[in-house]
Amino acid sequence: MVLTGAKADAFVRKPGPDVAAALVFGPDRGLVRERMAAIGRAVVGDAADPFRAVELSAAALKSDPARLFDEAASLAFGGGRRLVIVREAGDGAAELFARFLADARLDGAFVLVEGGDLPKRSSLRAAFEAARKAAAIACYPDDERGCRALIGGILRERGLAADADALDLLVARLGPDRDLVRGELAKLVLYCEGPNISADDVLAVVGDGAEASLEAVAF
Repeated sequence: MVLTGAKADAFVRKPGPDVAAALVFGPDRGLVRERMAAIGRAVVGDAADPFRAVELSAAALKSDPARLFDEAASLAFGGGRRLVIVREAGDGAAELFARFLADARLDGAFVLVEGGDLPKRSSLRAAFEAARKAAAIACYPDDERGCRALIGGILRERGLAADADALDLLVARLGPDRDLVRGELAKLVLYCEGPNISADDVLAVVGDGAEASLEAVAF
């Protein structure tokens, strides 16, 4: 199935027990990483826990396709759901995942697949979109409204607020790149002494295309 908008956000926060696999892909690499990490936390809590999760590359599965089935069938130490993460998957892995998603034994593990900027006619996308127990989640850059919401949300998490002029500047200078947004806001948090961010604060830190380093801001 295909998940977009609010449905995608809800799934990322809490993947349902009836879904056994998800493909996260798209041109916004920062959003792909965010959603991959959020799904991992929702499934096992700590995706770095070797007793609950394993990470594979698509290249490794190409040379050993059976490993995907073996890892998904393995039981998590101490019980609970197991997480199998597959990185750098493309259409070359489509046939393998189509066979995997057609397997009726998809019950014990959650398979989380990171794809690139896959086109609409991607065979890997098609495999996940057609599977009853799988989800395909596309990650595209935010529009201006989405950028404002993202920036405002990140600042609120840190107990800060930007006035209207400061927010306009942040949206204009940072754009939809989530990695850039988070990195530059981290510098802004270091720079600001109070809870209110002004346009002058933004210009001092990210005024010229975000060239200031964390070290310079801290100094």
